[in-house]
Amino acid sequence: LQHRTAAEKDARNRLTVGAQYRNSLQILMDRMCASHPVFMRCLKPNQQKQAYLFDDSFVRAQLRYCGMLETTRIRKEGYSVRLSFEEFIQKYGLLSKARPSNVPSITCRYILEETHLTEWQLG
Repeated sequence: LQHRTAAEKDARNRLTVGAQYRNSLQILMDRMCASHPVFMRCLKPNQQKQAYLFDDSFVRAQLRYCGMLETTRIRKEGYSVRLSFEEFIQKYGLLSKARPSNVPSITCRYILEETHLTEWQLG
């Protein structure tokens, strides 16, 4: 019985599906621990999945449900971020349907008013 065929030896040395899965999972965990992952949350612009249609209230509800508005409020209280008017317009201008003004502070006010946020201040 000590004379095993090469096929029998190969079969005994193969990893089981469970062992392969465990090894793959360990490799994935090692890679994730070695990297600096950034998590992005995707939002749907509308329920119809229609291009170029942005539903303000639908997006705002998603932000509220996933905790982004609360996270933003907490971060603002502890670590306020101050952007120049131009930086703010560059970053958040897409949220507004209003035409930009020649005065950056007025454009910023339009953006903030259209988002229906309550806790903001210009200065």
